[in-house]
Amino acid sequence: MNTQDTNYTIDNANEAMFKKLSRELRATRIFCTITSLLMVCVLLGGCMAFKVVQGCVEQIMPVVEEIVPVAEQLATVDFAVLNETMVRLDGSLQLVDWEAMSDQLAALDVEAINKAIQGLDTEELTVALENLNEAADTLKKISESLKKITSKFGF
Repeated sequence: MNTQDTNYTIDNANEAMFKKLSRELRATRIFCTITSLLMVCVLLGGCMAFKVVQGCVEQIMPVVEEIVPVAEQLATVDFAVLNETMVRLDGSLQLVDWEAMSDQLAALDVEAINKAIQGLDTEELTVALENLNEAADTLKKISESLKKITSKFGF
């Protein structure tokens, strides 16, 4: 083999290597371009998702601002006592004879009641009821005072 054949073989090898590297570089460029486009799509999708979430939060915030005072009030409620009261109320309501109550209400003469109310002097009635309430309060105070006095004497 002579030098010219050796150079020709090296040039052919270099050219083959160059074509192979050129193909790999072209494939890498295509892959990088596709990856870049996908990254842009992911970024745009993230921005759109952020805007959607932000819109939802803006719609929800007024509702949350209205709910907070209600939640604070609910925090002060003693639900055990409320539940116990509701159970007692339910028991009491079950004891009511609703059919008899309905019959009694049906027997009421509403027109006669209306006529009686129309003939009342409401100002005089209001004054009389106020006096009655004051008398009841006074009696309660006297009763409490008597209980204190009797408890001091051991009765």
